Amino acid sequence: MRPLFAYLGSVVVPTAVYAASSDWGNATDQGLAQRMHRAGRELAALVEGRPAARPVDLFEDPTPFEHLLRGT
Repeated sequence: MRPLFAYLGSVVVPTAVYAASSDWGNATDQGLAQRMHRAGRELAALVEGRPAARPVDLFEDPTPFEHLLRGT
């Protein structure tokens, strides 16, 4: 999924969290919780540093379908 998001121009948080079945329910191993906290901190830093987005009115100035197909 990450390559797809990069292709679409999305901003991707550097840390991805993958969990195996052994990560769930293991109270002694804090690895999953640490990875989740790290990814959450990175996401919060990205959101905090971005300027506020202006709401877009799709009915005010719609993009012509032909323009969308050209990808410009």
